[in-house]
This record gives sequence, structure tokens and C-alpha cells, in this order.
Amino acid sequence: RLSWFAALQQFALATMSDLTSSFQFHHVQVFVNDVKPLDDYKKLEERLNALAHKGQFDPFSGRMRYLEPNAHESRVQEGKMAWQEVCKDSTIATTAFTSSGQDLVEQLIVGLGWRVTADYNGLGTRSVLVTSADPCGVKLCITAASHESSEVEHDEP
Repeated sequence: RLSWFAALQQFALATMSDLTSSFQFHHVQVFVNDVKPLDDYKKLEERLNALAHKGQFDPFSGRMRYLEPNAHESRVQEGKMAWQEVCKDSTIATTAFTSSGQDLVEQLIVGLGWRVTADYNGLGTRSVLVTSADPCGVKLCITAASHESSEVEHDEP
């Protein structure tokens, strides 16, 4: 014979196991200080796609290979020149790297190869959806306060 507390505990555990077996998330929302215009991110994606065409497919890893293991320094410099050529009309190639204050969307595009798949300009906010290549994979909704709409809100009575 179970006490009412033990019975309640068993019910809670059974309910939780049912919930966790069917629980799935659709996306994660991240709030940041600023989100650039969609065109800026799409231009970066185009540059990265152009650079990707300069690599060679490695059938063993299933990825693109740009340099051989233990590549000579001159090959590294060739890669740097190829990147600068792709970004010749941008400040991206010449900007010094800093580890803080980075744009999260740019970091996901460059570092993980994710892409901006949607954007939304709401009343007071601006969001972009950044997703992995896997259709069932990770989706990050990155949201910032919209500077344009806050000025409009102040003009209304």
C-alpha cells in the first residue's frame, strides 16, 4: 500500500517521462544588442560561397579541403590572398580580429556555415532566423531592438 505522497511521486515521474519522450523544441531565441540588415548577411554568404568554390572536395571527410595537412606557409598566404580577392570591396578582409563584441549572426555564418533563412521587422524589434543545413537541425531566432521603429513610436501621439 502506497502513501498519498508516494503515489503522487509515481504519478509525477510517469507524467514527466511521457512529456520528455515527446518533447521537442523548434528554435532557440537569442536577444542581442544589434542585428544588421539582411543584405549585409547575404553579401557575406555570397563571399563565403565564392571562397568555397576554390576548395577541393575530400571524399574521406565529406568536407571541403583548402590546405593539405602541415601545409607550407606559402600555401597559407595563397589562401589569404584568395580571401582578400573575394572580399576586395569590403572591410571584412582587412579588419583586425577581436574576441569580444562580435556579431553573433556573422559568427554562425562564418564559423558554422549556417545561413540566414528568414528575417522579420516587427514593431520595436528586428529578428533573423539562422539555421543549419539540416532541415531538422538547429534554428536560432536572433532578435534585437529595432532602431527605426522606436523613432516612429515616439512620433505617434
